[in-house]
Amino acid sequence: MLFSTLYKVHKEIYGDSMRQTSVFYYLWIVCALLSSCYTYTWDIKMDWGLFDKNAGENKYLREEIVYAFKAYYYFAIVEDFILRFAWSLTVSVGEGLLFHNEILTTLLASFEVFRRFVWNFFRLENEHLNNCGQFRAVRDISIGPIDSNNEMQLVEMMDDPDGADLRLNEKRSQYG
Repeated sequence: MLFSTLYKVHKEIYGDSMRQTSVFYYLWIVCALLSSCYTYTWDIKMDWGLFDKNAGENKYLREEIVYAFKAYYYFAIVEDFILRFAWSLTVSVGEGLLFHNEILTTLLASFEVFRRFVWNFFRLENEHLNNCGQFRAVRDISIGPIDSNNEMQLVEMMDDPDGADLRLNEKRSQYG
């Protein structure tokens, strides 16, 4: 952000001819690249829990996955990478005046909304699996697609108070 601002100020003062020699331009690009690499890695490893060494048959994913098709995960990995680095188009195409910068910014903002939409599904899935796996969940609710044939069974399971009663009785007997 700092180097981007300094570059824009430098560009206004000295004009477009100084772009290639501006140290702020190159610092901006290097910092943006490092930031994109770090945030992409954080998305994949920390937020989504993918690239787990103990993934078993789910190569490059994690041991437990919710969605039936592994292709969804691989698509999300590639899509997140491409859209994390889409900002580079503003440097190459936008700064080179090959494309109207406002149109490009609007397109990239729309793609960013889509990237975050996809990110949310896998972040929610990972958080759900971690909550259930570390016994932080009170009730295990499936986040997979609901089959219309099993909808009534799901409602009955959610309304069944036995799970909560058993836990309360165990605590009462354990603590007197």
